[in-house]
Amino acid sequence: MQDEHLKKILDTEEKLKKEQAKFSTLINSLGEAVIVINRRGKITFYNAATLDLLDVHEGIFDQSFDKILPLVDKDGQKQYPVKEVLKNSRVVIRDDLILDKDKERIDLYVNITPITDGTIKVGALALVRNISKQKTLEVQKDEFISIISHELRVPIAVVEGDLSTAMMPGFAEIPEKAQKLLANARQNLIYLSNLLQDLTSLSQAQKSLLDIEISIVKPKELVGELQKDFAVKTAHSDIKIETEVNDNLPELKTSRQRLKEIIVNFLTNAIKYSGKGKIVTLKAKPSPKIKKGVEFSISDQGIGISNEDQKQLFEKAFRSDDEEAQKVKGTGMGLYICKKQAERIGAQLWMKSKFRKGSTFYIEIPINIDKKQTFKS
Repeated sequence: MQDEHLKKILDTEEKLKKEQAKFSTLINSLGEAVIVINRRGKITFYNAATLDLLDVHEGIFDQSFDKILPLVDKDGQKQYPVKEVLKNSRVVIRDDLILDKDKERIDLYVNITPITDGTIKVGALALVRNISKQKTLEVQKDEFISIISHELRVPIAVVEGDLSTAMMPGFAEIPEKAQKLLANARQNLIYLSNLLQDLTSLSQAQKSLLDIEISIVKPKELVGELQKDFAVKTAHSDIKIETEVNDNLPELKTSRQRLKEIIVNFLTNAIKYSGKGKIVTLKAKPSPKIKKGVEFSISDQGIGISNEDQKQLFEKAFRSDDEEAQKVKGTGMGLYICKKQAERIGAQLWMKSKFRKGSTFYIEIPINIDKKQTFKS
């Protein structure tokens, strides 16, 4: 009996060793550095990719994470994400950190998750990846888009202006067939101009939160400003902009530019997809989804969106095949840009729609944005 019991113990130990070996092989095969830190901020586990990232060969057990990976932001200010995780027990995701060691600066993506045993803080798990090449490509891409947009915007505007002048009543006698061709050419130039603007906006939307200015936004003032701006734009279409703002809404500490761009995009779509004489409503009230947050909603009485199209609505370059929707010119980039803008300021977007009866788009935004946090792209 004792021999059988001993044999079971040995078999169990052997199985555990094999499982540990498999786990170790799996973790060491990852290209991403995996680091486990205890509650004192000391390293208790790491994989081979960690040594590759640090370009060291000696062990780093029981060494301080902050000393092994001295992190700074783009301004050179020291950052301590592990301490933040251990203190607040929340996930920290950053793609703006730099490993500043031995005069070498490496751009890093860092994802640090707290490890708990029930309610007790045990430590943290850090996933770290070198994104220097990605950052370089992003800079080159942004520069390319900026140059192309700048170089094309002026000639497109000039040609569109010349076409508009040529088509003015009394300017010149133009055959009806030629007028139609000129009108089509002008519409395509406007489309191209809008596409360039969307590309520029998308490039801006994908930038880190640290690259934008955060300020105090008063919901009532913002809604009033937008109502005034759009009253002029909708005068020719006989579309009425109505607003409704709850009293005593909190001030928001966020990016005014990005929040306004999202609402403007929703309002523009509501107007484009509504017929003459319709009403578009902009509301602001306490958010039912985000504690102490604010909900902005934009409702229209337009053509509505089918259930199938709603599933793809915020995807890049999506355009509905619906006959009525196709009558409205667009690049299909606007709502995708809105989604990227929302991610950067911690906002949530959702919508409701009834086919041929109108749509409502919602923006749920927190009262405060932590400027240290960068959201995933």
